[in-house]
Amino acid sequence: MARKAFRIIPPRKSPKAAKQLLSYDWPGNVRELQNVVEYAVALATENRIDVDDLPEELRTTIPKPQISGKILSLEEVERNYILTVLEKVGGNKTKAAEALGIGIATLYRKLNSYNS
Repeated sequence: MARKAFRIIPPRKSPKAAKQLLSYDWPGNVRELQNVVEYAVALATENRIDVDDLPEELRTTIPKPQISGKILSLEEVERNYILTVLEKVGGNKTKAAEALGIGIATLYRKLNSYNS
């Protein structure tokens, strides 16, 4: 009796799922990666792996920041971030301080130091 070979088309990964897989630190070995892929394939719908198909520890992993170009000091990163948040809230310093989780006096002190 001849056996028929089944062609299984592996599901594609969404860009977000691929990014999560690439940003995970993979503290285990190759077996951990294999288990995660098998888990995701089992949960995938419509032949596509999405972030929701990944195990919880991968879904909640914060991607590592990517450095491109010049390496900035922590002070420069903080300054850029604060100014970007301030711009995002339309210049409202109270909202910016709330979003940043700092007091309004701290925000004013930092902004004044940027003008020095």
